Amino acid sequence: MNKYKEGESTKAICENCKALVNARYKVRDVPFSDGRGTVKDILAIVCGNCERVIGIPHQSTPAIKKAFEKYDK
Repeated sequence: MNKYKEGESTKAICENCKALVNARYKVRDVPFSDGRGTVKDILAIVCGNCERVIGIPHQSTPAIKKAFEKYDK
């Protein structure tokens, strides 16, 4: 598996822009979809047009699991 680094670029589909966009890997705080908390400082794929998080690389999964366990108590 590839390990991605902050600043690398890729192409991805942005649901907000409804288009294939240029995107970058950036460190962000990402909230859980149910609003119960936020995962701090994880690598995410960010749309180059609207700046929304449009994906999460596999290497951020351990941090997400750890944060989820914290908020799941």
